[in-house]
Amino acid sequence: MKNVLRIFALLAVLLAGCASADLQKAPLFDEKQAIEDVRELSSPKLEGRKTSTPGSKLARAYLVERFKVIGLAPLGNEYSHPFSFKLRSGQAFDDAANLIGVIQGKEQPDRWLLISAHHDHLGVADGKLHPGADDNASGVAAMLAIAAHFKSNPPQHSMMFVAFDAEEQ
Repeated sequence: MKNVLRIFALLAVLLAGCASADLQKAPLFDEKQAIEDVRELSSPKLEGRKTSTPGSKLARAYLVERFKVIGLAPLGNEYSHPFSFKLRSGQAFDDAANLIGVIQGKEQPDRWLLISAHHDHLGVADGKLHPGADDNASGVAAMLAIAAHFKSNPPQHSMMFVAFDAEEQ
């Protein structure tokens, strides 16, 4: 949890640099929501979020809902962009998906900033649950907090928020 708090401290510094004097009177991000995002993504019911598992699917559903609540637009028709891959060992992953939401820039919509984090983790290995609060539920929570901030304070450039899958594999 110590690393989670460090990430949110860094987030506050980053957003403070983007805020106008008027915005600095209000909280820069919703700390309670960010902590809730970390708790939800690292909860035992998500089984460590290993790619192509039921827990991974639950995590993706949670993140799509958060994208919608924040007000991010999907890239294309969907937030979810599925893919499959095979490791050198031959292990196949047929149900991976990156999640992508966007905010259109108000002055230069054809110029893009990318904010990303990976939503997968190790899952269950050797009978031990690896919930992944610091890797990378906290990074995803920070990405969501940044998205919420810029949805309320539209940026000049367009922004793409990507929650990558399969980083651990």
